[in-house]
Amino acid sequence: MSEFKAVRRIFTAVQTYNAVPETVFPLLCPVREYDWIPKWDCELLYTDSGVAELGCVFSTRTSTTRIGGDWEEVWVVSRYAPDEAIEFVKLAAGKYVVKYDISLVPKGEAETVATWTQTVTGLSEEGNRLIGERSEEEYADVARAIEVRMNHYLDTGAKMAAAH
Repeated sequence: MSEFKAVRRIFTAVQTYNAVPETVFPLLCPVREYDWIPKWDCELLYTDSGVAELGCVFSTRTSTTRIGGDWEEVWVVSRYAPDEAIEFVKLAAGKYVVKYDISLVPKGEAETVATWTQTVTGLSEEGNRLIGERSEEEYADVARAIEVRMNHYLDTGAKMAAAH
């Protein structure tokens, strides 16, 4: 039996989008993210419909100097409740697993409150280190950037220019 003890951290952010859940939900899809996320790149591995659905599988690459790596991450849509919630499980083999829960609640007649909860669990000492290095402030910054990009798309119908 291994003596490894996994680290788990949970991050949560609440965002407000300038559209109803019926408009927002379809954008939470690996195919539709090309419409609103600068530099988004994925490989769709399995889907019956061509877009997000329960059991949809896709992959992305993490490449960053901040955490010193370049590796593939495999995502699975593990919950799919149209206009209400979507959940992704993302595996960076040998490093960590992340469960993304995104719930959508209407606010008034033209907005959506989205709650993003990210549960990150280490699969190795390296994964534990990577999880430990992520700050609440960094997660909040990423969540704010998602909110800004989504609202820009919802307001203009165009993707924001990629940051340099």
